[in-house]
Amino acid sequence: MLCYALAMRAARIVIAQPDRWAATAAKAIAEVLRVRLSESAKAIAHVALAGGSTPAPVYEILAGEEGLDWSR
Repeated sequence: MLCYALAMRAARIVIAQPDRWAATAAKAIAEVLRVRLSESAKAIAHVALAGGSTPAPVYEILAGEEGLDWSR
């Protein structure tokens, strides 16, 4: 399980199933966001995203994650 502190430093995650990389990355990002946003009702989170087609599957999955308040 990843934690908010992970967002504060570089992390390397090895994925045993290459076809699952996008889902794994999206879940990791979502978890960090959920932890940050749960800290208080006024907590906000910022996400910097890379462009191009490679990360697009991650963003697609992340957009469908339930329970993320994108307004914050």
